[in-house]
Amino acid sequence: VNYPTLARESGVTVLPIMGPGPDNMCGVNWPPTLETMQNTKVLDMWSNYAKELAEMLKGKCDEIEIYNEWPGQATNKTKATPAAYAEFLKATSKALREANSDVKVVAFCCFYSDTEWMDGVLEALGTNPGQYFDAISVHPYVTSGEMPEKGGVEDSITALHTLMDKYGLSNKEVWSTEFGYSTGAQVKKVTEKSQA
Repeated sequence: VNYPTLARESGVTVLPIMGPGPDNMCGVNWPPTLETMQNTKVLDMWSNYAKELAEMLKGKCDEIEIYNEWPGQATNKTKATPAAYAEFLKATSKALREANSDVKVVAFCCFYSDTEWMDGVLEALGTNPGQYFDAISVHPYVTSGEMPEKGGVEDSITALHTLMDKYGLSNKEVWSTEFGYSTGAQVKKVTEKSQA
């Protein structure tokens, strides 16, 4: 509780990312599938956690990001679908807003290249998907020394905005919540120019 208070007093905005503690939080594997959410109390327990967190952080951290890189985690672990994230986002958003009417829900938290996954989530959210979140977060990783004239991050940005237009979300903010490899990374050659 002290950290976000001290951060706010120091002029720093903290963006907490909601995710499970251990991979088997609430006795299930994460990220949870639709079947898991329907056959266990995991979504109820998670919603209680979200409410308590929003109450504890109210006025200190009013922006909260919902789950880090769900599609990658799902692919590697549980095969949880975009529809599962949609249900998870609905429940989390509702719980956070019940506890703090000023909360800003930051959703998706994924690579630009996951616009196909985001499309599945937005479709599953139904009419007016923007009611469940205030901002879209993405991770526009730069992975090469020089960006090509076409492709890479630029095409990803175009694809994201096309998707946002498709669902009437052009008024939503886009946040870059992970940016990419350091210029000191050993695995990729990344220059300051390509980062810019």
